[in-house]
Amino acid sequence: MACNVTTETHEFCQTNGTPSVYFHIPDALQLAVKMTKEGIRKLVHDRIHCRNQLKKDSLLKNTNENNKIIEKNCDQDKKVVNENEFEVSAAITKIILCMTFVKTIDETKSSVRVRYYGENQTQCIYMIYDETQKHFYLLYLYNKMNPNEEKRTTFTPGDSMIKILLRKYFKEHLNC
Repeated sequence: MACNVTTETHEFCQTNGTPSVYFHIPDALQLAVKMTKEGIRKLVHDRIHCRNQLKKDSLLKNTNENNKIIEKNCDQDKKVVNENEFEVSAAITKIILCMTFVKTIDETKSSVRVRYYGENQTQCIYMIYDETQKHFYLLYLYNKMNPNEEKRTTFTPGDSMIKILLRKYFKEHLNC
């Protein structure tokens, strides 16, 4: 599909905001991961905090790069969603999570920071975290010429047309 995507035919849009990043990950993967939003959240928290049962059942030491990422983040504070949770979520779901952190300064300016979580994966999802409203938004690609076409939420990392469309979206919607 990437060869059919152009700036004339497609544009990025965002979903409604939610206070939880875990709401969007299963939706973005479109059932590629057969887990509920609550299931992903619990699994991330359980792995971050190294609960004994999960450690025995699914966190064998040094078996692969994803487990190393999860082990590295074991002793984090459970009360606050932090960047370690994004890294672990990416490892569990085997995606690259591109998170754009946006803070509104005034009506004409925003502060934007982009961070990638996960690596060496074949799928990428793009999300925005509005630091002012404390909400997460999933970005999806919409076909302006064919509104009935399914919205795209997963992308090939590094796709040049996707990067162009993202820049256009950020300029038009985030004042940057």
